[in-house]
Amino acid sequence: MAEKVKEYFKLPGRGLKRGSILLVLGIRARLWRGKDHVLSVLNYRFTEEYKRFYFNDIQAITIFKTRRSMIWNTFFLLIAILFVLLAMKFDEGWPVFFGILAAIFIISLAVNLLLGPTCITHIHTAVSKEELPSLGRLKTAIKTVKMLKPFIERTQGKLNPHDIPEKLKEKMKTVRERASSPAKMATSKYNGKVHAALFYMLLIDCCLTVLNLFYTNVGLSLIYALFFLATSALLITALIKQHESALSNSLKNTSWVTLAYFVVFYVLSYIFFIIFVTFKRPELMNNQWESFKYAASLSPFDNPFLMGLQIFSLVFSFLLGTAGLIQLRSLTRINTVTSGPPASASPNSSYATEENE
Repeated sequence: MAEKVKEYFKLPGRGLKRGSILLVLGIRARLWRGKDHVLSVLNYRFTEEYKRFYFNDIQAITIFKTRRSMIWNTFFLLIAILFVLLAMKFDEGWPVFFGILAAIFIISLAVNLLLGPTCITHIHTAVSKEELPSLGRLKTAIKTVKMLKPFIERTQGKLNPHDIPEKLKEKMKTVRERASSPAKMATSKYNGKVHAALFYMLLIDCCLTVLNLFYTNVGLSLIYALFFLATSALLITALIKQHESALSNSLKNTSWVTLAYFVVFYVLSYIFFIIFVTFKRPELMNNQWESFKYAASLSPFDNPFLMGLQIFSLVFSFLLGTAGLIQLRSLTRINTVTSGPPASASPNSSYATEENE
């Protein structure tokens, strides 16, 4: 019996499609090499999406180095330090609980450091530019490109270096024509300034939350409440502005997840107020200002529910604010490239360029 020939070979790397990590079920991505093409597979748990990129059609593979890994490292480190401080502050079993949480984030930091820098990888053909989510780490992306390069060159032949400038001009001319088409211009008027303000406000909210952990007074609580209302107004404006805009779907999803976070935070805050203010001090029920002052005087270190609420706010404000600003910067970079001179490229060949995002 003849031995069955293996049709596909698994390429290095796996990851989640950008923006899908904010969903309940992330979209998993893998890459396979066939006889004459690269196969990209997106797994939606119950269905799969396949895209084939034939070696003869591939014009370029670009790798942009990003700062996402550094941001995650900073986040893991700061949260671990926070839990260590909480473990030192509490007693009666809480040090063990917060110590375990600190250990989880320290392990996450170590794993992220071992995986190395992050990147965004795109594969270019004459008619499309597709992201390869499985190649989200720089070492993996470079390794995969080196593995694919011989197959692409075997199909297309090696490109003469003297032909690169001319082909580069042709490629960028096509990109500019697509970017300036009427359909594109009709959805590109909004530049994302409201979103930028929203995500910066979320990061400022992190600082206020940390202050609120260690300092409890009416003035700070009042500033925090007014800040929350202002951020809510910005969020509603951003959701209106992004309708039919040229913003990426992942950025729009981040805004909707921010809305979900605000709703959950509001509901949990209302539950806290009912349980720990209204029920414990019913005499304050008809005096909203006195109720607010009493709630502001409660320390998170004396109330585990309030501590959990503050940590929930800190984590989600940081994650959503950081993710939003990264996606906005990516959009700005793309607009700059399509409207100005290119950085570097080599059409009709497999190549990798690095650029900070």
